[in-house]
Amino acid sequence: MAGTREERIAAAARAAGFPLVGCVPIEPLPVEPFLAAWLADGRAGEMTYLTRRTDVRVDPRRQFPWARSLVCVGFPYRPPAPPPVDWRTTLRGRIAAYTVGPDYHRHVQARLDRLGEVLAELFAGTRYLSYVDTGAIIEHIRSLKASTPSLTTTDCVKAVQDTFGITVHRRSLERALAGKKKLRKSP
Repeated sequence: MAGTREERIAAAARAAGFPLVGCVPIEPLPVEPFLAAWLADGRAGEMTYLTRRTDVRVDPRRQFPWARSLVCVGFPYRPPAPPPVDWRTTLRGRIAAYTVGPDYHRHVQARLDRLGEVLAELFAGTRYLSYVDTGAIIEHIRSLKASTPSLTTTDCVKAVQDTFGITVHRRSLERALAGKKKLRKSP
């Protein structure tokens, strides 16, 4: 695989099934004054977890001092079916594209993990952390449990539903908090 480092990474990401890919150095984001004002204005609403660890949100190097670059990938969803012609009379909204079909988190995570393995082979001595967009939920639950250690898993599931408007299975939440992956039975 010839080309610049970025071209080699992009080729590996596309081979892993990600049509959108870009590489950027990790550096502080120029949003600290904006974020501080946004939070001070109360724009986070009930998402109080956004007020914590703002230093890490602005500069990810604080959490990952070993990291030098981000490889950002995009994975398209299949578009949802068009709404019925008379949707206004039935007062039903459209379903978000990412909710149609199987849960994308595991599917995308598996592709990211494989991409990390390939990149580790291409660039000896490097390290990779793959991440799908569930971190805010886990961070929120961990902060709730830190402030109220007696919270049960059922309480946490309800907190996720109240805060994010989504339903999670209690076992999935327990696994995520423990940092464990779902065990799959061999066929």
